Amino acid sequence: MSRNIGIDCFEASDIDLEEIGKLYCITFIGKDYSFDDLHNVINNIRKHAGYAGFKGLKAKDENGKVVGFAYGYTSLPDQF
Repeated sequence: MSRNIGIDCFEASDIDLEEIGKLYCITFIGKDYSFDDLHNVINNIRKHAGYAGFKGLKAKDENGKVVGFAYGYTSLPDQF
């Protein structure tokens, strides 16, 4: 297990967004997720990143691999 985990913020245009999307898919869909699944997840994260109050954090190991993420936003009318 890695002990050197770095935590950084992310936003809609983040260089690691595809890796974040893949991690989401593996976690919630399974390893057999489709390209469409990945595309939909990335689009949803981008949409959420545009909401007021969005905060995204990504965790990367010492090799630069995304090993975790979390995000949230302030809920406002007409968002969901």
